[in-house]
Amino acid sequence: MEELPTLRLRALEILSTASVAEKARLTREHVLWWRSLGSEEKLLVGPADAGIETPEVAAREVAEVPRGREKKAGAKGLVHALAHAEGCAVDCFWDLVARFGHEVAATLPGDEAVEFGDDVASIALDEATHFERLSARLEALGLAYGDLPATDTLAASMRDTKDDCVARLAVVHLVHEARGLDVFAAGRARLDRAGDPASSAVLALNYEDEVRHVRLMKRWFERLVLAKTKKKKTTTTTTESPRAWFHAIVRDPNRWASQKLKGPFNHEARQRALMDPSWYVPLAEGLKSVVVALPVTPPVPAEAVLPPVVTTRRVVAPLAAHRVRGGRRGAGIGTAVAAPTTSPRRRVAVHFALTYAAYCLVYLERKPVSVVKPMLASELGLSNAALATVDTAWLALYAVGQLSLGAARTVLSPSALLATGFILSGAFTAACSRAQSAATLSAFWGLNGLFQACANPLLVLHVADLFPPAARASAVGFWQTSQQVGGVLANLFAARTLGSDGWRAIFARAGTLVMAAAIPLAILVRSSPAVSRIVDEPPPPMMGAAAPARRPASLAGVGAVAAAYCLVKTTRYCLMFWLPFFLVKAVGVDPRNAANLASLLDLGGAIGTACVGLVADDLFRGAMLKACLPFAAATSLLLLVFAAVARFGGPLATAACMLAVGFCVAAPDGVLGGAAARNLCDYNGLTSRSASNAAPAVSGLINGCGSVGAILQGLGTAALVDLFGWTALFISLAAAMALATLFLLPAVALERNYLLVLEPAP
Repeated sequence: MEELPTLRLRALEILSTASVAEKARLTREHVLWWRSLGSEEKLLVGPADAGIETPEVAAREVAEVPRGREKKAGAKGLVHALAHAEGCAVDCFWDLVARFGHEVAATLPGDEAVEFGDDVASIALDEATHFERLSARLEALGLAYGDLPATDTLAASMRDTKDDCVARLAVVHLVHEARGLDVFAAGRARLDRAGDPASSAVLALNYEDEVRHVRLMKRWFERLVLAKTKKKKTTTTTTESPRAWFHAIVRDPNRWASQKLKGPFNHEARQRALMDPSWYVPLAEGLKSVVVALPVTPPVPAEAVLPPVVTTRRVVAPLAAHRVRGGRRGAGIGTAVAAPTTSPRRRVAVHFALTYAAYCLVYLERKPVSVVKPMLASELGLSNAALATVDTAWLALYAVGQLSLGAARTVLSPSALLATGFILSGAFTAACSRAQSAATLSAFWGLNGLFQACANPLLVLHVADLFPPAARASAVGFWQTSQQVGGVLANLFAARTLGSDGWRAIFARAGTLVMAAAIPLAILVRSSPAVSRIVDEPPPPMMGAAAPARRPASLAGVGAVAAAYCLVKTTRYCLMFWLPFFLVKAVGVDPRNAANLASLLDLGGAIGTACVGLVADDLFRGAMLKACLPFAAATSLLLLVFAAVARFGGPLATAACMLAVGFCVAAPDGVLGGAAARNLCDYNGLTSRSASNAAPAVSGLINGCGSVGAILQGLGTAALVDLFGWTALFISLAAAMALATLFLLPAVALERNYLLVLEPAP
């Protein structure tokens, strides 16, 4: 936007925009631009601002009425009023730049004027995020912002102080915004009493930011007062005191209609904002020197929710999430919104645990072929090529099942789809126990994959609905360790059954167990607590208007992640399907011991899936894609080591290498096939509605490419081993993971640029 070279001109664009949602979008765009500049390039005001007036009032889409005349609507009305206050705050901070930019630039040294712009832009970004959260809560409550009239208190104070920057800071920020700290606990209590803990938790997310805002505005109030008194060379000591200026302004009826502050006060929050009682106690209405402290309801405690997965330098809640400032560093993309307490929390735990167990059960019918390949080769006379055909049939029909899930969902409910999928996949798994040839085994095993394909996406969506967005990514990430835990249990189940009753019993028993779980699972899904249906935090749009019609492949970073995921999936599925066979044929391990050793791959994967979120939070400040890089690179190196150790090392060294490979390869698999799709929508600046529509398509494209990789390994592994041997296979897999690391670099750069806009200004 070269036609808008100063921060003031960009502030004017926002003030002239009526839609608060559009104001929020523009705020992110302009803050990103401002932070991309070097300190010498930043212009608070400049020659281009000459002759351009600031509008008397900002454009506003909602009807405003005098205080006391707004329509009362209970908790919904409170959420609407809070959303309106945050929308007004966006205007208020940009009005500071637009209306008083010249005054600030003339009063403060150049570097301080730029620092003023940094702080105001950072706070405006916070307020835009606050509005988006509360607007999403309104939508969840059945309202839209603007459905109710709102008080004009803040707008009136802005008009009263339109000619004096110092008065503006005093009245709007050190009175109104500081008062918000005082009423925080009462507002949360009111929402809790109304049965809306989700909105109460959102209010808690905003709280820490507001403390920071008051602290920064007090600092600029003091700096401007001292700069003005120094220029005027005033000799009166009382007027040189910023506190005395504040008292004089607040008591001036020409500046503010009310001349006294109202208690009780939140002393703890005001002290954190560096506003000691001497600033506000003398102005208190009827309190004199006695001030009653309002107990501060703490923000949602970390232990009340699952650990978040994505962070920036300040707290940000799980990428999905979206980002929030305030709180413990490394806590996640925002502080997580707590799930409801009492009975709903227990129901969420029950649904989480039972769906976790159900997906572990799915792995009983997914792993048999990989374990019994040596028996299939000896008893049915299947060649390596025939075994590869069996794998490919499953993978191909599994991909078809995933791609057709959207169409199936238009006909059947999720519970009906899951029941159908579990019954039919279990039936075809059991039918594999009767197979006598490669053709019948491929047909039955492929149909198992077709009907099994609905399990993961539908169960993941069910689990996602159990949690609000701020806790969703970490919750789903932990839930996805069911893949590794299920794999371990499946290998142990297969090894035990193989030793006692033979390979056919593995298929028969696994299929029967899955069919038995179908109806209970469907009943469970139908009774979902669906916590997230009352919390819908949109990811913050960043880089301009998002076009909902954009194809997933056209979004920045999607192609890079899809290519990387194709290679990661190729590697992981090859290991999953062929590792026991390699241990038996190339290393000489007993089939039952090979199955037990192969379970270490899944065990390491479970640990890696859980650890990658911690690495992203604590080491990479929320950069999930960046956190995948060391895991992918380490997998490449470990595969080369494993090829040598498995042949020439002892059992302990082989087991250790297998555990390490599983640990490293599962981390990028879990991230790229999971939360990456939603994060990429955020990184491309899609609005909340567009992101909700685009994320499934992006996820489908990425996971579809992963399925292609899985199919390719099925087609190519046997031929590669037959022609060049097992060593060539491991070298090829190592090269694939090295390429995956390189393919991720453009997406990592996109992620870095996105997270920069969420960092507080230095």
